[in-house]
Amino acid sequence: MSDTSQGVGWWMASDGKWYPPESASQVAPAIPPPPWGVPAPTVPRCSNGIRFGAYLLEIVLVVVTLFIGWVIWSLIIWGEGKTPAKKVLGMTCVKLETGRPATWGTMALREIVGKWVLSSITAGLTGVISAFMILLAGDHRGIWDHMAGTVVVKDEDYPALR
Repeated sequence: MSDTSQGVGWWMASDGKWYPPESASQVAPAIPPPPWGVPAPTVPRCSNGIRFGAYLLEIVLVVVTLFIGWVIWSLIIWGEGKTPAKKVLGMTCVKLETGRPATWGTMALREIVGKWVLSSITAGLTGVISAFMILLAGDHRGIWDHMAGTVVVKDEDYPALR
């Protein structure tokens, strides 16, 4: 316990508030650490043209690699928050709430459930709707981005990835 302007025994907790001496044995309320990287509102999103181009390139890569090559390539790089097309174009999927690259699990949710399963169930309708969302919506996010809580950034425009 130290002397402060509050008086002998007062102490400052991690929440920045001063507590009296008798509360020293109590646990102070914890404040979560600040998020890594850039706060979510300032994450620079890729333009709609780049996003749409990556979407089309992804389809081409699936066909050219006979799907098997795309699956193997994807499983290797999902841990970086990338898909094969995003790797080629220098883009990364970033968790909106933390500003960090998406994890392997988040990418699996985004790609397998958000793209493949939903598109299979809806006969491709979610893919078409997402393409229009990427092109026309202000946040350039498809249905799979909303499901996984991600946003796509250009690596060169996002200093936290350098």
